[in-house]
Amino acid sequence: MSLYHLKSDTYQFSHNNQPRVLVVSTNNELVKQICSILIKYQFAFEIANLGEQAWQMINRNCPDLVICDWEIPDMSGLALCQRIKAGLINQSLSRVYFVAVIADRQKEQRAMGIEVGIDEFVYTPIDEIELSLRVRSGCRASVTAKLLGWTKQKLAIQEKLFKALELTDRATGLLTQQSMQLGLPRFLAELEQQNFDRTYLNLMLLGVSQYEQVRDKYGNRIAAEVMGAIAGRIRNKVEADSILCHYGCESGNELICITTNIDPNCINDLGQRLLAAVSTHPIAVDGGLLLPMNLNIGSVVCQLSADLDFPQLIEQGHQLLAKAKQDGKNCMRIADISAQTPIYTA
Repeated sequence: MSLYHLKSDTYQFSHNNQPRVLVVSTNNELVKQICSILIKYQFAFEIANLGEQAWQMINRNCPDLVICDWEIPDMSGLALCQRIKAGLINQSLSRVYFVAVIADRQKEQRAMGIEVGIDEFVYTPIDEIELSLRVRSGCRASVTAKLLGWTKQKLAIQEKLFKALELTDRATGLLTQQSMQLGLPRFLAELEQQNFDRTYLNLMLLGVSQYEQVRDKYGNRIAAEVMGAIAGRIRNKVEADSILCHYGCESGNELICITTNIDPNCINDLGQRLLAAVSTHPIAVDGGLLLPMNLNIGSVVCQLSADLDFPQLIEQGHQLLAKAKQDGKNCMRIADISAQTPIYTA
């Protein structure tokens, strides 16, 4: 229960969009003095007797500004400020403006307070004009900081959304991982509904062996140029209706090729064409560099179905790709899971 009772809820946190102030003290005379000033200058506020009570109120309904007595029984104002500014439970709490009330102008108290994040100090006896100005400027700073925080969050969400909506990867011109994951199930469902004679699906995971070395030595621009050239060579060798995707957009070095009208007996030939397309001739990039590159392939064959578990297929492809890398450069592993008896082909 508050030490100083208000006759109207005009000053409660819920009132419109006024800046919100929390007063923390067990000193009844100090609370009355501060609250009378807040009422006079029309600030919305609440009162807490103890530090733990204040902490619960702050987490329940975050104020814009806290006016806290330096000495409170269960927790010092210093400790309360430190807990708020840490923002461990809620990062937005770190933007709460904190005003400490101290009895004198001791430099030691000010230094300790500044170190833990106290924004401003007021001294007893309270000066009405000084307190009103500090509260007004503090609330303005707190609200501005919160708006900036919300704006940053909104921009981050928008950036993530726009990135997800990009259909093709800039470096390779191929589908992005997100667009493939969103569009492929619908595409396969339509194929199945139209009864096209495409019984088998082949998913090839293509790993570019020297990508990391090129990126580390020549930088991201040259690495992107290399991936673009490799994507072009792959595109010229796959089936006309194959779906190509730059799957490893974070690591940069993986492509996916999905073909739905292929005889399982022809998959090895397709893989060999792709391996040769990349390794036979070096990649020419800006500056006259000729960079020899190689692929490894993990290939999964299965029967076409609208309810295929693509994450599982991709995981199986990764396992096969890892085995192919262990075999050496320009190696491929194939598993025909439609036959229930996986066949690995180097």
